[in-house]
Amino acid sequence: MNIRVMGVDTHHMKGDFCRKARYDEYVFLYFQTPFTFLCDGEMVNGEKDDIIINTPNELIYHGPREDTEGGSLNDWIHISGKDLEELLERYPLPVNRAFHINDGFSVHNLMKRIFAEYKQTDAGTEDMIKSLITELIIGLHRGLLNLHTKSDAHSGVAAIHRAIKETPEKKWSLLEMASKSGYSQSRFCEIYRELYGVAPMTDVINNRILLARQLLASGEVSITNAAELCGFSNIGYFSKYFKSKTGQTPSEYIKMR
Repeated sequence: MNIRVMGVDTHHMKGDFCRKARYDEYVFLYFQTPFTFLCDGEMVNGEKDDIIINTPNELIYHGPREDTEGGSLNDWIHISGKDLEELLERYPLPVNRAFHINDGFSVHNLMKRIFAEYKQTDAGTEDMIKSLITELIIGLHRGLLNLHTKSDAHSGVAAIHRAIKETPEKKWSLLEMASKSGYSQSRFCEIYRELYGVAPMTDVINNRILLARQLLASGEVSITNAAELCGFSNIGYFSKYFKSKTGQTPSEYIKMR
């Protein structure tokens, strides 16, 4: 694993956003304060202790929320390497969206330990960094597994989550989802985000784009048909969300297959 650059306790004053950019490596972000960030082409709010793992070439843009006077504080690290990809395959984590685990695992303390190793050149530094990053990934993976067991207590919400993955093209609405889950809309959204680290409608879009990629990669459907099959009534919105998620327009994606 190779750290290209990293930082801890990075402070963004109110209105001070990071540079909007794409990187060739994974970008790991941990937020110590509430924030706002770009997700699927829209700016959405994140909360304290949220984590984002951006995949290579994902468009990154984040900064303080308007309702946070003191700005935002975050740790960040740019990591590359085949061994990192293999680690994430063994211990999968959500990517390109905010998630949290709420189990007492101190991401910030571990980031500070990684940063301390990154700033020195003692014997064994590279191995120590690899060990700490491995500890970080496994710790988050375990935290998510523990969090998801809580879904048994919210079986109605878990059923909606499964249904979204199975039929993202359906015409979903928050009112319908909340009604089927047995909760009010606000409580449903709160529980859904706690369990899965993403808002319900954002999860719908994410799964629609995943389906669209599969359809376009097959070479058997046109862009217009793919948009319709994935539940997008407007080709413009489809193209917008597809590019924000993949970094390519549907036409560019097809040419790369």
